This record gives sequence, C-alpha cells and structure tokens, in this order.
Amino acid sequence: MNYIFLLLLSFNIYADNIVSIDVTNESNSVSITQTGTQEYESLFISGTANVVSIAQIQVSGQSTQDTFLNGNSNSYTTAQSGYGQTMFNSITGDNNTVNSTQSGTGGHYLSSSLSGTGNSLTTTQTGATANNATISLTNSGGAASLNLVQSGGQSVSITSICVTNGGCSTIQVRQ
Repeated sequence: MNYIFLLLLSFNIYADNIVSIDVTNESNSVSITQTGTQEYESLFISGTANVVSIAQIQVSGQSTQDTFLNGNSNSYTTAQSGYGQTMFNSITGDNNTVNSTQSGTGGHYLSSSLSGTGNSLTTTQTGATANNATISLTNSGGAASLNLVQSGGQSVSITSICVTNGGCSTIQVRQ
C-alpha cells in the first residue's frame, strides 16, 4: 500500500497549481504541500519503501519541480519558497538521500542526477539573485556525497563518479 498526502491551498481564484503523480509498487510514502499560486509538481516513483516530502510555499509562485525516482528505500525531501524556483531531480538506485532547499526571490535552478546506491546530496540555494547548479553523483564502486550552499548569483556544475570501495569523501561547496 502506498500513502499519499496532498495539501493544496490557494488564496487566489486563478491558482493554477498542478500536481502529477505516478507511483508504482508498494510501501511508498509521499507528502506534497503547495500553497500560493502557479506551482507545478510532477512526481514519478517506481520502487518500494521510498519516502518523499515536497513543499512548494509561495505568495505568488511560478515554481516548478520535476522528480523521477526509480529504486528502493530512497529519502527525498525538498522545499521551495519565494518566487520562480526550478528543480529537476532524478534518482536511479537504492538508499539514496536528497535534501534540497530553494528560497528567496532569485529564481534559482537545480538539476541533479543520482545513480547507484547510497549517494547523498544536500543543497541550499538562497537569495535575491539567481543561483544555478547542475549536479551528477554516481556510485561506481562507492557512494558519492555532496553538500552545496549557494547565495547571491552563483553557478556551478559538478560531476562526481566515486570508484572508492566504502565511498568517497563528501564534497563541500560554498558559493
């Protein structure tokens, strides 16, 4: 059995909030909260025992999030607040963890891809100037890990392919 909780609140008659969910297999837990207007969330899950929590909280939104999750026992938590945030995330594998936050009025952009088992990604994008990040983490023998903090109009592209048995050291990026 899958558990899905949706909270959609709109304070404007022209809300146009959209949620698209496609979940296959069993024992997944999904919580999506949208408040404000013009928010879009697309979620695809194929696997079991995944835990997903997504919050899009805007006064006037235009925030987008597209999530693809194919695997088991993954933990995925995201929060978007402010205005004009965009997030594209793909997880293929088991026991991966994603914690991503976008806040402020910068219209931040995040694209992430995790492949393999046990990868970990934590991102924080804040501020009134757009931050951009494109991230790829691959377990090719060991788990990859990245902590990214961006504020004030920075851009970064990171690819980590970990081949070390037991995992690689966490990459720390502060911009």
